[in-house]
Amino acid sequence: MESKYIDMIVEYESGSGLETNDMLDLFSYLIKNNLVHLLQGHYGRVATYLVEDGFLSENGDILV
Repeated sequence: MESKYIDMIVEYESGSGLETNDMLDLFSYLIKNNLVHLLQGHYGRVATYLVEDGFLSENGDILV
């Protein structure tokens, strides 16, 4: 995993939050690289929400 995304996960996990664009970029990367389901269940649930609500496609493309 690229260090950029590791840093983003650390920031996401810290509770300080990510900007919306960074969060979409992170989850897009995790979906496209089949990593989202290797992490805690929370990541899979958020990814599902982002897909169902039209922010990301099922293959991880950013739609907004």
